[in-house]
Amino acid sequence: MTIGHIIHLLLERRRFIAVCAALGLLAGLIWALVAQPLYQGTTQLVLNVRAPETIGTQSVADQLSADYLLTQEDIIRSRRVALQVVSRLGPATVSELASIFGWTIKDGPREDFVANKLRGSLRIEDSAVNSRVISLAYVSPDRDSAANLANAFADAYIDVSIDLQAEPAQRAAKLYDAEMATVQRRLSVAQQRLGRKSKELGITSGHNEPDAESVRLEALSSQLASAEAAHASSGSRTIGSSLPETLTNPVIQGLQSELAQLEARRQSLATIAGPNNLDMQAVVGQIAALRRELRSQQALIRQGTSASSAQSSSTVARLAEDVEQARARVIASRASKSELAVLEQDVKNAQALYDQMAARKSQLDILGEGGQTNISLLAKAAQGSAIWPRPKLLMGGGMLIGTLLSVLAVIALELMDRRIRHRSELESWLGIPDLGHIRNSGQFSLETPANRPLLSRPLRPKAKALT
Repeated sequence: MTIGHIIHLLLERRRFIAVCAALGLLAGLIWALVAQPLYQGTTQLVLNVRAPETIGTQSVADQLSADYLLTQEDIIRSRRVALQVVSRLGPATVSELASIFGWTIKDGPREDFVANKLRGSLRIEDSAVNSRVISLAYVSPDRDSAANLANAFADAYIDVSIDLQAEPAQRAAKLYDAEMATVQRRLSVAQQRLGRKSKELGITSGHNEPDAESVRLEALSSQLASAEAAHASSGSRTIGSSLPETLTNPVIQGLQSELAQLEARRQSLATIAGPNNLDMQAVVGQIAALRRELRSQQALIRQGTSASSAQSSSTVARLAEDVEQARARVIASRASKSELAVLEQDVKNAQALYDQMAARKSQLDILGEGGQTNISLLAKAAQGSAIWPRPKLLMGGGMLIGTLLSVLAVIALELMDRRIRHRSELESWLGIPDLGHIRNSGQFSLETPANRPLLSRPLRPKAKALT
Protein backbone atom coordinates (compact mmCIF):
# COMPACT_ATOMS: atom_id res chain seq x y z
CA MET A 1 0.00 0.00 0.00
CA THR A 2 1.48 3.30 -1.10
CA ILE A 3 1.14 6.73 0.42
CA GLY A 4 -1.32 7.66 -2.28
CA HIS A 5 -3.46 4.64 -1.43
CA ILE A 6 -3.46 5.60 2.27
CA ILE A 7 -4.43 9.22 1.54
CA HIS A 8 -7.19 8.08 -0.77
CA LEU A 9 -8.40 5.62 1.83
CA LEU A 10 -8.43 8.23 4.61
CA LEU A 11 -10.36 10.62 2.43
CA GLU A 12 -12.97 7.96 1.75
CA ARG A 13 -13.26 7.22 5.50
CA ARG A 14 -13.14 10.82 6.65
CA ARG A 15 -16.56 10.67 8.21
CA PHE A 16 -15.60 7.68 10.34
CA ILE A 17 -12.40 9.44 11.43
CA ALA A 18 -14.33 12.61 12.29
CA VAL A 19 -16.81 10.62 14.38
CA CYS A 20 -13.97 8.91 16.27
CA ALA A 21 -12.25 12.27 16.89
CA ALA A 22 -15.52 13.68 18.22
CA LEU A 23 -15.92 10.67 20.48
CA GLY A 24 -12.36 11.16 21.78
CA LEU A 25 -13.09 14.84 22.42
CA LEU A 26 -16.24 13.87 24.28
CA ALA A 27 -14.36 11.26 26.34
CA GLY A 28 -11.75 13.88 27.28
CA LEU A 29 -14.51 16.29 28.33
CA ILE A 30 -16.21 13.63 30.43
CA TRP A 31 -12.87 12.72 32.04
CA ALA A 32 -12.24 16.37 32.86
CA LEU A 33 -15.67 16.59 34.50
CA VAL A 34 -15.45 13.42 36.59
CA ALA A 35 -11.72 13.35 37.40
CA GLN A 36 -10.66 13.97 40.99
CA PRO A 37 -9.10 17.43 41.31
CA LEU A 38 -5.47 17.67 42.43
CA TYR A 39 -3.75 20.66 44.03
CA GLN A 40 -0.08 21.48 44.36
CA GLY A 41 1.57 23.51 47.11
CA THR A 42 5.10 24.82 46.41
CA THR A 43 7.70 25.95 48.94
CA GLN A 44 11.01 27.49 47.92
CA LEU A 45 14.27 26.91 49.79
CA VAL A 46 17.60 28.63 49.24
CA LEU A 47 20.94 27.03 50.06
CA ASN A 48 23.27 29.83 51.10
CA VAL A 49 26.99 29.71 50.36
CA ARG A 50 28.93 30.19 53.57
CA ALA A 51 31.62 28.45 55.60
CA PRO A 52 29.78 25.57 57.29
CA GLU A 53 29.98 24.89 61.02
CA THR A 54 31.33 21.37 60.75
CA ILE A 55 33.95 19.30 62.50
CA GLY A 56 35.49 18.14 59.25
CA THR A 57 37.35 19.92 56.48
CA GLN A 58 34.32 20.91 54.44
CA SER A 59 34.69 24.32 52.82
CA VAL A 60 32.63 26.67 50.66
CA ALA A 61 34.02 24.94 47.57
CA ASP A 62 32.23 21.74 48.63
CA GLN A 63 28.90 23.57 48.55
CA LEU A 64 29.65 24.89 45.05
CA SER A 65 30.26 21.41 43.59
CA ALA A 66 27.91 20.06 40.93
CA ASP A 67 26.62 17.19 43.05
CA TYR A 68 25.81 19.28 46.13
CA LEU A 69 22.25 20.19 45.07
CA LEU A 70 21.62 16.64 43.84
CA THR A 71 22.66 15.34 47.25
CA GLN A 72 20.31 17.77 48.96
CA GLU A 73 17.45 16.63 46.72
CA ASP A 74 18.13 13.02 47.71
CA ILE A 75 18.02 14.06 51.36
CA ILE A 76 14.63 15.73 50.83
CA ARG A 77 13.27 12.52 49.27
CA SER A 78 14.74 10.34 52.01
CA ARG A 79 12.73 8.26 54.46
CA ARG A 80 14.19 10.17 57.39
CA VAL A 81 12.69 13.47 56.22
CA ALA A 82 9.33 11.77 55.66
CA LEU A 83 9.40 10.31 59.18
CA GLN A 84 10.21 13.78 60.50
CA VAL A 85 7.14 15.11 58.66
CA VAL A 86 4.96 12.43 60.28
CA SER A 87 6.40 13.35 63.68
CA ARG A 88 5.72 17.06 63.12
CA LEU A 89 2.14 16.49 61.90
CA GLY A 90 1.01 14.38 64.85
CA PRO A 91 -1.50 11.49 65.02
CA ALA A 92 -4.58 13.67 64.52
CA THR A 93 -3.32 15.23 61.29
CA VAL A 94 -2.11 11.85 60.02
CA SER A 95 -5.59 10.37 60.52
CA GLU A 96 -7.11 13.32 58.66
CA LEU A 97 -4.67 12.84 55.77
CA ALA A 98 -5.51 9.13 55.65
CA SER A 99 -9.17 9.98 55.15
CA ILE A 100 -8.34 12.59 52.49
CA PHE A 101 -6.08 10.28 50.48
CA GLY A 102 -8.16 7.18 51.15
CA TRP A 103 -5.30 5.26 52.78
CA THR A 104 -5.93 1.94 54.48
CA ILE A 105 -3.20 1.63 57.06
CA LYS A 106 -2.00 -1.96 57.08
CA ASP A 107 -0.47 -3.92 59.89
CA GLY A 108 3.00 -2.78 60.88
CA PRO A 109 4.58 0.50 61.92
CA ARG A 110 2.11 3.29 61.27
CA GLU A 111 4.85 5.89 60.84
CA ASP A 112 6.66 3.91 58.13
CA PHE A 113 3.46 3.33 56.15
CA VAL A 114 2.44 7.01 56.25
CA ALA A 115 6.00 8.17 55.47
CA ASN A 116 6.17 5.97 52.37
CA LYS A 117 2.77 7.25 51.20
CA LEU A 118 3.76 10.86 51.71
CA ARG A 119 6.98 10.42 49.75
CA GLY A 120 5.00 9.27 46.71
CA SER A 121 3.35 12.69 46.17
CA LEU A 122 6.46 14.77 46.78
CA ARG A 123 7.90 16.65 43.81
CA ILE A 124 11.14 18.60 43.46
CA GLU A 125 10.96 20.99 40.55
CA ASP A 126 14.06 21.66 38.49
CA SER A 127 15.55 25.08 39.10
CA ALA A 128 17.48 27.28 36.73
CA VAL A 129 21.07 26.44 35.86
CA ASN A 130 23.55 27.50 38.58
CA SER A 131 20.65 28.43 40.85
CA ARG A 132 20.75 27.44 44.53
CA VAL A 133 16.99 27.68 44.96
CA ILE A 134 15.08 24.41 45.44
CA SER A 135 11.34 24.36 44.72
CA LEU A 136 9.64 21.70 46.84
CA ALA A 137 6.10 20.83 45.69
CA TYR A 138 3.47 18.49 47.08
CA VAL A 139 0.40 17.18 45.23
CA SER A 140 -2.79 16.46 47.15
CA PRO A 141 -6.53 16.21 46.44
CA ASP A 142 -7.08 18.80 49.16
CA ARG A 143 -6.03 22.40 48.59
CA ASP A 144 -5.01 23.14 52.18
CA SER A 145 -3.21 19.85 52.78
CA ALA A 146 -1.07 20.40 49.64
CA ALA A 147 0.29 23.65 51.06
CA ASN A 148 0.62 22.29 54.60
CA LEU A 149 2.50 19.19 53.51
CA ALA A 150 4.85 21.22 51.29
CA ASN A 151 5.67 23.46 54.26
CA ALA A 152 5.99 20.41 56.53
CA PHE A 153 8.52 18.79 54.21
CA ALA A 154 10.52 22.04 54.03
CA ASP A 155 10.60 22.37 57.83
CA ALA A 156 11.46 18.68 58.24
CA TYR A 157 14.30 19.01 55.72
CA ILE A 158 15.76 21.94 57.68
CA ASP A 159 15.47 19.95 60.92
CA VAL A 160 17.18 16.93 59.41
CA SER A 161 19.99 19.06 57.96
CA ILE A 162 20.60 20.51 61.42
CA ASP A 163 20.61 17.01 62.90
CA LEU A 164 23.01 15.79 60.23
CA GLN A 165 25.37 18.56 61.27
CA ALA A 166 24.86 18.19 65.02
CA GLU A 167 25.01 14.41 65.30
CA PRO A 168 28.69 14.06 64.26
CA ALA A 169 29.58 16.85 66.69
CA GLN A 170 27.70 15.13 69.51
CA ARG A 171 29.37 11.78 68.81
CA ALA A 172 32.77 13.45 68.67
CA ALA A 173 32.03 15.24 71.96
CA LYS A 174 31.31 11.91 73.65
CA LEU A 175 34.60 10.53 72.37
CA TYR A 176 36.37 13.62 73.67
CA ASP A 177 34.77 13.09 77.08
CA ALA A 178 36.23 9.59 77.32
CA GLU A 179 39.65 10.66 76.06
CA MET A 180 39.73 13.69 78.36
CA ALA A 181 39.09 11.46 81.38
CA THR A 182 42.09 9.32 80.39
CA VAL A 183 44.31 12.38 79.85
CA GLN A 184 43.16 13.85 83.15
CA ARG A 185 44.20 10.68 84.99
CA ARG A 186 47.59 10.77 83.30
CA LEU A 187 48.01 14.42 84.28
CA SER A 188 47.11 13.68 87.89
CA VAL A 189 49.61 10.80 88.08
CA ALA A 190 52.38 12.94 86.55
CA GLN A 191 51.71 15.78 88.99
CA GLN A 192 51.82 13.39 91.95
CA ARG A 193 55.14 11.92 90.80
CA LEU A 194 56.59 15.41 90.36
CA GLY A 195 55.45 16.47 93.82
CA ARG A 196 56.93 13.39 95.49
CA LYS A 197 60.27 13.83 93.70
CA SER A 198 60.45 17.55 94.54
CA LYS A 199 59.73 16.80 98.19
CA GLU A 200 62.33 14.03 98.20
CA LEU A 201 65.04 16.29 96.77
CA GLY A 202 63.95 19.36 98.72
CA ILE A 203 63.61 21.49 95.58
CA THR A 204 60.84 24.05 95.47
CA SER A 205 61.66 25.90 92.26
CA GLY A 206 61.43 24.69 88.70
CA HIS A 207 64.37 23.29 86.80
CA ASN A 208 64.60 26.47 84.71
CA GLU A 209 64.21 28.87 87.64
CA PRO A 210 67.31 30.09 89.63
CA ASP A 211 67.43 28.71 93.18
CA ALA A 212 69.15 30.07 96.33
CA GLU A 213 72.37 28.13 95.71
CA SER A 214 72.72 29.52 92.20
CA VAL A 215 72.09 33.06 93.40
CA ARG A 216 74.63 32.60 96.23
CA LEU A 217 77.19 31.21 93.79
CA GLU A 218 76.79 34.22 91.55
CA ALA A 219 77.18 36.60 94.52
CA LEU A 220 80.30 34.81 95.82
CA SER A 221 81.81 34.74 92.35
CA SER A 222 81.28 38.49 92.06
CA GLN A 223 82.86 39.11 95.52
CA LEU A 224 85.81 36.84 94.63
CA ALA A 225 86.44 38.78 91.44
CA SER A 226 86.40 42.07 93.33
CA ALA A 227 88.72 40.69 96.07
CA GLU A 228 91.18 39.34 93.51
CA ALA A 229 91.25 42.72 91.77
CA ALA A 230 91.88 44.50 95.09
CA HIS A 231 94.60 41.98 96.03
CA ALA A 232 96.32 42.45 92.71
CA SER A 233 96.21 46.20 93.17
CA SER A 234 97.63 46.08 96.72
CA GLY A 235 100.33 43.63 95.65
CA SER A 236 101.45 45.94 92.90
CA ARG A 237 101.68 48.83 95.37
CA THR A 238 104.06 46.94 97.66
CA ILE A 239 106.61 46.62 94.87
CA GLY A 240 109.10 49.49 94.64
CA SER A 241 109.89 52.48 96.89
CA SER A 242 107.55 54.96 95.33
CA LEU A 243 104.21 53.90 96.63
CA PRO A 244 101.11 55.78 95.63
CA GLU A 245 100.12 55.98 99.27
CA THR A 246 103.43 57.74 100.16
CA LEU A 247 103.04 60.20 97.33
CA THR A 248 99.49 61.11 98.23
CA ASN A 249 99.86 60.98 102.04
CA PRO A 250 99.47 64.50 103.50
CA VAL A 251 102.07 63.90 106.29
CA ILE A 252 104.65 62.77 103.77
CA GLN A 253 103.82 65.73 101.57
CA GLY A 254 104.18 68.12 104.52
CA LEU A 255 107.57 66.65 105.56
CA GLN A 256 108.80 66.81 101.99
CA SER A 257 107.72 70.44 101.74
CA GLU A 258 109.59 71.39 104.95
CA LEU A 259 112.62 69.41 103.81
CA ALA A 260 112.65 71.28 100.51
CA GLN A 261 112.53 74.64 102.36
CA LEU A 262 115.42 73.64 104.66
CA GLU A 263 117.43 72.45 101.67
CA ALA A 264 116.91 75.79 100.00
CA ARG A 265 117.98 77.64 103.20
CA ARG A 266 121.05 75.40 103.57
CA GLN A 267 122.09 76.19 100.04
CA SER A 268 121.58 79.90 100.69
CA LEU A 269 123.75 79.79 103.88
CA ALA A 270 126.43 77.78 102.11
CA THR A 271 127.19 80.81 99.96
CA ILE A 272 127.96 83.12 102.95
CA ALA A 273 128.92 80.77 105.83
CA GLY A 274 131.01 77.73 106.39
CA PRO A 275 130.10 74.39 107.84
CA ASN A 276 131.02 75.45 111.34
CA ASN A 277 128.52 78.22 111.32
CA LEU A 278 125.96 77.79 114.00
CA ASP A 279 123.08 78.57 111.67
CA MET A 280 124.43 76.13 109.09
CA GLN A 281 124.75 73.39 111.68
CA ALA A 282 121.22 74.05 112.95
CA VAL A 283 119.80 73.82 109.44
CA VAL A 284 121.75 70.61 108.74
CA GLY A 285 120.44 69.11 112.00
CA GLN A 286 116.87 69.99 111.11
CA ILE A 287 117.30 68.45 107.67
CA ALA A 288 118.63 65.20 109.18
CA ALA A 289 115.77 65.08 111.65
CA LEU A 290 113.20 65.62 108.85
CA ARG A 291 114.78 62.87 106.76
CA ARG A 292 114.58 60.45 109.69
CA GLU A 293 110.93 61.38 110.24
CA LEU A 294 110.20 60.98 106.50
CA ARG A 295 111.75 57.49 106.44
CA SER A 296 109.84 56.55 109.56
CA GLN A 297 106.52 57.64 107.98
CA GLN A 298 107.30 55.81 104.73
CA ALA A 299 108.08 52.64 106.68
CA LEU A 300 104.76 52.90 108.48
CA ILE A 301 102.93 53.33 105.15
CA ARG A 302 104.71 50.32 103.62
CA GLN A 303 103.90 48.29 106.70
CA GLY A 304 100.21 49.18 106.39
CA THR A 305 100.19 48.36 102.69
CA SER A 306 101.74 44.97 103.35
CA ALA A 307 99.18 44.21 106.04
CA SER A 308 96.37 45.22 103.69
CA SER A 309 97.81 42.99 100.96
CA ALA A 310 98.02 40.07 103.35
CA GLN A 311 94.44 40.64 104.48
CA SER A 312 93.19 40.82 100.88
CA SER A 313 95.04 37.60 100.09
CA SER A 314 93.33 35.89 103.03
CA THR A 315 89.99 37.25 101.85
CA VAL A 316 90.59 35.95 98.32
CA ALA A 317 91.46 32.48 99.64
CA ARG A 318 88.35 32.38 101.83
CA LEU A 319 86.09 33.54 99.02
CA ALA A 320 87.62 31.03 96.62
CA GLU A 321 86.88 28.24 99.09
CA ASP A 322 83.29 29.46 99.50
CA VAL A 323 82.87 29.64 95.72
CA GLU A 324 84.07 26.06 95.29
CA GLN A 325 81.65 24.84 97.97
CA ALA A 326 78.76 26.77 96.42
CA ARG A 327 79.66 25.44 92.97
CA ALA A 328 79.60 21.88 94.28
CA ARG A 329 76.16 22.45 95.82
CA VAL A 330 74.84 23.98 92.57
CA ILE A 331 76.14 21.03 90.54
CA ALA A 332 74.43 18.62 92.92
CA SER A 333 71.22 20.67 92.73
CA ARG A 334 71.28 20.68 88.94
CA ALA A 335 71.81 16.93 88.89
CA SER A 336 68.71 16.59 91.03
CA LYS A 337 66.76 19.01 88.86
CA SER A 338 67.60 17.03 85.72
CA GLU A 339 65.54 14.21 87.20
CA LEU A 340 62.67 16.61 87.71
CA ALA A 341 62.91 17.98 84.15
CA VAL A 342 61.45 14.77 82.67
CA LEU A 343 58.61 14.75 85.19
CA GLU A 344 57.86 18.43 84.60
CA GLN A 345 57.83 17.84 80.83
CA ASP A 346 55.36 14.99 81.28
CA VAL A 347 53.13 17.28 83.31
CA LYS A 348 53.37 20.06 80.70
CA ASN A 349 52.59 17.69 77.80
CA ALA A 350 49.58 16.22 79.58
CA GLN A 351 48.35 19.69 80.56
CA ALA A 352 48.72 21.04 77.01
CA LEU A 353 46.88 18.02 75.56
CA TYR A 354 44.10 18.37 78.12
CA ASP A 355 43.71 22.10 77.40
CA GLN A 356 43.49 21.50 73.65
CA MET A 357 40.91 18.75 74.08
CA ALA A 358 38.90 20.89 76.49
CA ALA A 359 38.82 23.78 73.99
CA ARG A 360 37.77 21.46 71.15
CA LYS A 361 35.17 19.83 73.40
CA SER A 362 33.65 23.25 74.08
CA GLN A 363 33.41 23.95 70.33
CA LEU A 364 31.76 20.59 69.71
CA ASP A 365 29.25 21.19 72.50
CA ILE A 366 28.28 24.53 70.98
CA LEU A 367 28.04 22.98 67.51
CA GLY A 368 26.03 20.01 68.77
CA GLU A 369 23.53 22.17 70.64
CA GLY A 370 23.30 24.98 68.08
CA GLY A 371 20.71 25.12 65.31
CA GLN A 372 22.78 26.75 62.58
CA THR A 373 22.37 25.70 58.98
CA ASN A 374 22.97 27.15 55.54
CA ILE A 375 19.37 26.38 54.44
CA SER A 376 16.81 29.17 54.56
CA LEU A 377 13.11 29.24 53.78
CA LEU A 378 12.65 31.57 50.81
CA ALA A 379 8.86 31.36 50.35
CA LYS A 380 6.22 29.27 52.10
CA ALA A 381 3.28 27.69 50.32
CA ALA A 382 0.21 29.78 51.14
CA GLN A 383 -2.44 27.69 49.36
CA GLY A 384 -2.40 24.86 46.85
CA SER A 385 -3.05 25.67 43.22
CA ALA A 386 -5.16 23.40 40.97
CA ILE A 387 -3.05 21.34 38.57
CA TRP A 388 -5.55 18.60 37.59
CA PRO A 389 -7.76 18.08 35.66
CA ARG A 390 -6.87 20.21 32.65
CA PRO A 391 -9.93 20.31 30.35
CA LYS A 392 -8.15 21.67 27.31
CA LEU A 393 -5.36 19.12 27.58
CA LEU A 394 -7.78 16.23 28.11
CA MET A 395 -10.10 17.27 25.28
CA GLY A 396 -7.23 17.87 22.87
CA GLY A 397 -5.58 14.62 23.88
CA GLY A 398 -8.89 12.69 23.54
CA MET A 399 -9.48 14.10 20.08
CA LEU A 400 -5.91 13.28 19.03
CA ILE A 401 -6.12 9.75 20.41
CA GLY A 402 -9.53 9.19 18.75
CA THR A 403 -8.13 10.39 15.44
CA LEU A 404 -5.07 8.17 15.67
CA LEU A 405 -7.08 5.14 16.67
CA SER A 406 -9.55 5.65 13.83
CA VAL A 407 -6.72 6.04 11.30
CA LEU A 408 -5.05 2.89 12.56
CA ALA A 409 -8.37 1.05 12.48
CA VAL A 410 -9.04 2.14 8.90
CA ILE A 411 -5.57 1.07 7.77
CA ALA A 412 -5.83 -2.26 9.60
CA LEU A 413 -9.23 -3.03 8.07
CA GLU A 414 -7.96 -2.13 4.64
CA LEU A 415 -4.98 -4.43 5.02
CA MET A 416 -7.29 -7.26 6.04
CA ASP A 417 -9.63 -6.67 3.02
CA ARG A 418 -7.82 -7.91 -0.15
CA ARG A 419 -10.37 -6.58 -2.70
CA ILE A 420 -9.28 -4.07 -5.36
CA ARG A 421 -11.29 -0.85 -5.31
CA HIS A 422 -9.14 1.54 -7.35
CA ARG A 423 -7.37 1.33 -10.67
CA SER A 424 -4.06 2.39 -9.13
CA GLU A 425 -4.20 -0.73 -6.95
CA LEU A 426 -4.67 -2.82 -10.09
CA GLU A 427 -1.51 -1.44 -11.66
CA SER A 428 0.57 -1.73 -8.46
CA TRP A 429 -0.57 -5.21 -7.44
CA LEU A 430 -0.87 -6.89 -10.88
CA GLY A 431 1.96 -5.03 -12.55
CA ILE A 432 -0.09 -4.43 -15.76
CA PRO A 433 -1.09 -1.11 -17.25
CA ASP A 434 -4.60 0.35 -16.92
CA LEU A 435 -6.24 -0.16 -20.33
CA GLY A 436 -9.62 1.37 -19.48
CA HIS A 437 -12.45 1.56 -17.01
CA ILE A 438 -16.24 1.79 -17.01
CA ARG A 439 -17.68 4.90 -15.49
CA ASN A 440 -20.70 4.91 -13.20
CA SER A 441 -22.87 6.58 -15.92
CA GLY A 442 -22.99 3.31 -17.86
CA GLN A 443 -20.97 4.63 -20.82
CA PHE A 444 -17.97 2.59 -21.81
CA SER A 445 -14.70 4.27 -22.58
CA LEU A 446 -11.28 2.80 -23.11
CA GLU A 447 -8.22 4.67 -21.96
CA THR A 448 -4.80 3.60 -23.04
CA PRO A 449 -1.96 5.35 -21.27
CA ALA A 450 0.84 6.08 -23.65
CA ASN A 451 4.30 4.59 -23.42
CA ARG A 452 3.32 1.84 -20.94
CA PRO A 453 4.36 -1.73 -21.52
CA LEU A 454 1.63 -4.28 -21.62
CA LEU A 455 3.15 -6.30 -18.79
CA SER A 456 5.96 -4.84 -16.75
CA ARG A 457 6.43 -7.70 -14.24
CA PRO A 458 4.97 -11.14 -13.55
CA LEU A 459 1.52 -11.41 -12.09
CA ARG A 460 1.36 -11.59 -8.30
CA PRO A 461 -0.87 -14.14 -6.54
CA LYS A 462 -3.29 -11.39 -5.63
CA ALA A 463 -4.44 -11.25 -9.27
CA LYS A 464 -6.42 -14.45 -8.75
CA ALA A 465 -9.18 -12.31 -7.27
CA LEU A 466 -9.99 -11.04 -10.81
CA THR A 467 -10.48 -14.45 -12.41
